[in-house]
Amino acid sequence: LYAYNVQVALNGTVSVSAANSKAGGFAGSISGNSSTGLCAVSFGGTGLVSAPSGAAAGFSGSLSGSAENDSVYFTAAGGSVSGGSAAGFAISQTGTVSSSGVTGTGAITASSGSAAGFVGTANGNLSLCIVSPVLSNSSNLRTAYLAGANTGLTVSGPSASGFASVTDAKAQLTNCAALGTVTGTTAGAGFVGVNGGRAEACTANTLLGGARTAGFAAVNNGTLLNSYAWYDTTDSTPAANGFVGAGTGSVSGCYCAPLRLDAAALFGADGQTCSTCYGLTAQETAPANTQQGVAFMTYEDFASVAPKTLDGSGADWANSNSAAKYPYSASCVTYPFPMLQSLPQYGNWVTVKQYAC
Repeated sequence: LYAYNVQVALNGTVSVSAANSKAGGFAGSISGNSSTGLCAVSFGGTGLVSAPSGAAAGFSGSLSGSAENDSVYFTAAGGSVSGGSAAGFAISQTGTVSSSGVTGTGAITASSGSAAGFVGTANGNLSLCIVSPVLSNSSNLRTAYLAGANTGLTVSGPSASGFASVTDAKAQLTNCAALGTVTGTTAGAGFVGVNGGRAEACTANTLLGGARTAGFAAVNNGTLLNSYAWYDTTDSTPAANGFVGAGTGSVSGCYCAPLRLDAAALFGADGQTCSTCYGLTAQETAPANTQQGVAFMTYEDFASVAPKTLDGSGADWANSNSAAKYPYSASCVTYPFPMLQSLPQYGNWVTVKQYAC
């Protein structure tokens, strides 16, 4: 199969009923000798991919070929991907996917397994892929995002993740992003449920609900580099964590900014190896740093420099796509946040004015 610039408008139902079967809005399977480019599946308000006893995906059930500049669009509220397990783009991926997205107002829902905004199990390369409530073909992404809410795109199930459910050892994720609402009744993560591979320069900007939530990875047994999580959560349980929930992996150059949650350990349990990581805490004073390689900042630190509302609406919390470089010096205080250069910053990244010393 070689498909180029093929557009699928889905206003009805694509359904498979057999147990363990996979359904996709574009194809059930894209094999290793196949490739797609500039292809899209557009879900109307009644568009549905369904696999009640199997797995459903917005684009392809399994993908071992290559995909570039492909899209899943939820163009109207009501479009959905629903199955025992569900993923916005592909249930399983061993090929290469680049510059592709799952965007718009829709729902990705798993009834008994895991739900992921982009891919269920990744065991290949993914780069410049995004999950977002703003249509990626919007003429002004920033304006569209600021005018709407993260609730436009939802990922939910017993286990739910903003981008990937599982990344295996061979998975390489670079410059990928997840934005939206993620609700896992037993576990939820802003970006990846269980990471066994490598994620670099990735971001999670999510509203988390359910139980045992983590801003970026529920379990990290792989490598996380130069990535960040900016999130809010309705989970107040002791099991809630910050950037990472558990695991024995490594985290380097990452930043965690929970809007309200004070996690016991912003970068997970002692099994994580952390270096040059930063966490924002809501406490008046920074907590005792029990994790080597993690530095904490307080909201008070920011308020002393940018005395605005600290919910993202203040003028000093920039609503822009600007890619400022850090460390950024403000009032002679250096805030060494990592900053992603190649992803759109949809308004939830903290920036502070640079004052003269």
